[in-house]
Amino acid sequence: MNEILVILATAGGGGLFGWFFTRKKQAAEVIGNEIDNDVKVIELWKGWSEHLKDEINVMNSRIEKLTKRIEELEAENKDHLKTIENLIAKRRGKNI
Repeated sequence: MNEILVILATAGGGGLFGWFFTRKKQAAEVIGNEIDNDVKVIELWKGWSEHLKDEINVMNSRIEKLTKRIEELEAENKDHLKTIENLIAKRRGKNI
């Protein structure tokens, strides 16, 4: 019976001793894993932001081209309106 108690006490003491000295190591490993995960997430976000930056640059270029084309069409429309107004004015002048 004493042998069983000695074995149980030794095993329990060894387990407690092991737990006490390895808990700091396990906590440090958990923190290290969290830092690694944070770094991975940051790298993902960095990649996505670069991709979005490139897309924004493409869209800005398209907007500039479309703005120029709209300005050209507006000027062309003004010219057509002047031509139409002149034609209407000439026609009215002939009919009067």
